[in-house]
Amino acid sequence: MENQVSSKSTMLNYGLLLGVASIFINLAAYALGIHLDQDWRIGTLGFLAMIVIIVLGIRNFKSVNNNLITWGQSVKIGVGIAIVSALLGIIYNLIFMNFIEPEFMNQMMEKQVVAWEELNMTEEQIEASKSMMETFSSPGITSAIGIVAAAFFGFVISAIAGAIMDISVVIPLFNEEESLKELYDWIASMMQSNQFLYEVIFIDDGSTDTSWEVIEEISKTTSTVKGIRFQKNYGKSQALDAGFQIAAGNVVITMDADLQDSPDEIPGLYKLITDENFDLVSGWKKKRYDNIIAKNIPSKLFNWAARKTSGLQLHDFNCGLKAYKNEVIKTVKVRGEMHRYIPVLAKNKGFLNIGEKIVQHQARKYGETKFGMSRFINGFLDLITISFLSKFGKRPMHFFGLWGTLMFIFGLFSAGYLGVTKLYKLSQGMKAILITDNPWFYIAMVSMILGTQLFLAGFLGELILKTKEAENYYTIKEKLNY
Repeated sequence: MENQVSSKSTMLNYGLLLGVASIFINLAAYALGIHLDQDWRIGTLGFLAMIVIIVLGIRNFKSVNNNLITWGQSVKIGVGIAIVSALLGIIYNLIFMNFIEPEFMNQMMEKQVVAWEELNMTEEQIEASKSMMETFSSPGITSAIGIVAAAFFGFVISAIAGAIMDISVVIPLFNEEESLKELYDWIASMMQSNQFLYEVIFIDDGSTDTSWEVIEEISKTTSTVKGIRFQKNYGKSQALDAGFQIAAGNVVITMDADLQDSPDEIPGLYKLITDENFDLVSGWKKKRYDNIIAKNIPSKLFNWAARKTSGLQLHDFNCGLKAYKNEVIKTVKVRGEMHRYIPVLAKNKGFLNIGEKIVQHQARKYGETKFGMSRFINGFLDLITISFLSKFGKRPMHFFGLWGTLMFIFGLFSAGYLGVTKLYKLSQGMKAILITDNPWFYIAMVSMILGTQLFLAGFLGELILKTKEAENYYTIKEKLNY
């Protein structure tokens, strides 16, 4: 690509920049007279300059090379920048010692001797220490030490910087072969123009077309693409869960693969998370290009019910375009068809700062929707499930045990009433029918049986909750780049 730069030019340019910055810091310190007794300030400023310039060098290299960089390359660039800077520093030190301040080392030695004398060192100890200091102060040894130290700090800084990811884009898909390349190019263009460090995670939910082959082809041209292929079609929630598990970005964006979600919305969503500290931001497709009867009206009814049930004032729960803090998606577990209610699940986990952003909705360009009217029926059922789980998911005995106990007590008192009533009539010589001929007997019996079953259900629920281990409800067939 014509805008690519080599790692060598990056190391040279940013190494020289770091070297010049370090020399400027040293000259400024020398002019202020703090280079002898307060040299820790020089070291601190120099280290901060090293961090900033190495990070900028790595980010620049990634942005102009279509993110074709690995962690190892990041470390190589960081170490190279530090070594180039150290070499320039060696040249500066030689000039400084010989022409600017020839007596510098003698002054340092005199000050060190005074310090040793204050420690009550003997003459022999002081002479031995002076000899060692002179040896290690020789140009060759100081140069070697400087280069090794610079390489070490460059390695540490670049290793950390290379691991930092701004955005992870998680894209579940099913039979979207036509749109994948166009979607990735759109995302990559937007990310590079905003200088984001990013990754794109495609989750192929058992596609029967060539979607996976398209993902493999894209991954050959860039290391930013990661792929997961399911053994069969498990559903969007399972696909999102798999993507969430490997997402490394500070901010995680989810979007659909059909080009109806615009990647141009990503910077705005990212800023709402990073600048305004939202835990989660949900997209709102205020203007839609879907069928009014088949999608828009049912969607409005569905969202109204979701708002009333969850207490979250979102207009479009089902919008696939959402942004999350990384800690949110690592905490929330998505199962079944619960992807519509991730904001509700997040709220139940204590992430309360949930916002909304109006986003652009694109008309479908390729293929047809993979969801029918059944999604609204399933959506309402899932809404009831989440509402129940949010209240009693951690303590099922509170629900089942309560109602079971009440029903059992009702049945017990009803049966007792029937028995006492019959005994009273017999004692008074009154005619009494068989208890089994009284409809209340069966009501009492059924209430006691149901009460016992509900109580046992709550007890079993508690046992299952305490013994259940985390498990994935899907099988991964193939992985790419992770």
